[in-house]
Amino acid sequence: MLRSVAPRFLCLFAAAGLFGACDTSKQDDLVTAIECNILSLCYQENTRFGMVGDSWTDFGYGAQVQRDLHDWLIQDHGYRLTSVVLAGQTISGDLNTARGFQRVIEQAGPNLAYMLVSLGGNDMLDDINDYAVADITPVVNARLNAYESNLRSLVAQGDYIKQNRYGGQPLTWIIHGYDYANPALVSFCNVTAGGLSLAEKESRMQTILDAFNARQIAIAASMSNVYHLDLRATLGGPPTSNPTLKLDCIHPNEIGFRIIASRYAGMLNLITQER
Repeated sequence: MLRSVAPRFLCLFAAAGLFGACDTSKQDDLVTAIECNILSLCYQENTRFGMVGDSWTDFGYGAQVQRDLHDWLIQDHGYRLTSVVLAGQTISGDLNTARGFQRVIEQAGPNLAYMLVSLGGNDMLDDINDYAVADITPVVNARLNAYESNLRSLVAQGDYIKQNRYGGQPLTWIIHGYDYANPALVSFCNVTAGGLSLAEKESRMQTILDAFNARQIAIAASMSNVYHLDLRATLGGPPTSNPTLKLDCIHPNEIGFRIIASRYAGMLNLITQER
């Protein structure tokens, strides 16, 4: 899954006096991140672009562990984003609990036109050992069906909120898949059960990510205001990305994210012609 550095949340408890051995600069970053992403206390306003996402867009719960897709889109490509991004987020969590997409719409203002959705990896890769079976197809399909149902609801509800609040046209929704994984890099997308060889793990991860992209392509083809950006093989592969451009199994490192962001921005600009 894409949860990323969850133990850093312990610093928040240190602020309350429960723990005493945390870096206070990291603690300040994390408090700010919680205020922005969970308590809705900071936003970019009057933007054309909104974003909701997981650890590909918020690698360290707001702490500047390394720059990610969200950071590079702003720094290298000049995007102004109203965003609610949080490591570990799922599309089901954003739709049913966090309502980040709704907060983005409400705070961005009436000029909001595009919603960048960087979600789905945790929905597909959580409980990774569920894939340690002879035939992973039923597991993959069940998760894809849940993802599609949640995405369609996210789009429908988001468009309703936007048009009810501001009028005008529905939003344009941009979804993307993830680049190929590297199970050899010790992390949470390594299937540890089942006695699988490294080659089998790599093949299964490729199958999952290819199926995820294929479903996204089909969804975009069936919905006039949804577009898909294919990021596979940006960093190498298949079946795996270049390990020198990855931090762990599923996350690029800072250089890798910069390359990903460049490809993402190029494809996005072909759709929107603006920033």
